[in-house]
Amino acid sequence: MSDHDTPLADRVVIAVFDGLRPDMLSAEVTPNLLRLAARGTWFRRARSVFPSVTRVATTSIATGAPPGVHGIVGNAFHHREAIPERIFDTSDATMLRRAEAHHEGRLVDVETMGDRLAKAGKRLAVVHVGSAGSAHFINPRARANGHWTFSVHGTEATQTPEAVEQALALIGPLPPRETPRISELAYGGRLMTEHVLPVLAPDVALIWFNEPDTTFHYRGLGSPEAKAGLKEADRAFGAILDWVEAQPDAERITVLAASDHGQISTGSIEPLFDAAVAAGFSLSAQKEIGEADLTATGGISGEIRLRDPADRATLARIAAWLMEQPAIGHVL
Repeated sequence: MSDHDTPLADRVVIAVFDGLRPDMLSAEVTPNLLRLAARGTWFRRARSVFPSVTRVATTSIATGAPPGVHGIVGNAFHHREAIPERIFDTSDATMLRRAEAHHEGRLVDVETMGDRLAKAGKRLAVVHVGSAGSAHFINPRARANGHWTFSVHGTEATQTPEAVEQALALIGPLPPRETPRISELAYGGRLMTEHVLPVLAPDVALIWFNEPDTTFHYRGLGSPEAKAGLKEADRAFGAILDWVEAQPDAERITVLAASDHGQISTGSIEPLFDAAVAAGFSLSAQKEIGEADLTATGGISGEIRLRDPADRATLARIAAWLMEQPAIGHVL
């Protein structure tokens, strides 16, 4: 084997900080992320995908493909073939199982990082303290690939419930929900350093921290609570760095830190869907689809979808109306 063909690492450790913007890093709040950045390579021009939301970006991280290829186009969207009667909430484990059953286990019908590792005879272990959906999409065929995924939401939120059972036996009961998610971050960090890295010793280990994203949503960017959540995520990450540095083969372990997307503050919410209904459109923004001609999901990158794909007249009308609205930018 030539030097060019020799792997640069024997193991890889990945930490994802949900919703983290690079300008939120500081010596006070994220000393361990800065510690890694000072010794490695910082990809300062890295960008998320569009729509820049968690489950879309998660699937792009897992596949290396944009949402137009991997098919997860929103945190919630209308998947009329699999779940015709309501909006598909991709964070919901029950809905995920239903969608996967419709697609015979290939809701994400693109080769993933987990698939590639499995083909090479290597293992991926995931510690996930975010949503059940994001835990699923980072390795959507974990069971078939012989891999291991822990979800903080319990045994029903993962294809490998034994991962949760092992955590319960080692760390104790799953932590309570709180804002910021201090206990969940600490639990996930301990599971990585006390079990995944030393005992399972997978070829690739990934931990997904749900902060600062969660507290950004509920307390705002730059809030004391959001800083506390990010600081705890960084502390847990620091313990992982300490573990790696203590290994005799530390030089053969690559550590990656990343974010799935950033966040911005909004000053107001445009009542777009109410305005569409007032303009005469048959549109529903409810979870239950009903008989409306158009279904809509909100958010900074929401969508409006035809209930009947063949209804081109309604499509033309809503597109023309949207382009007349002062608050609307691009219409795709």
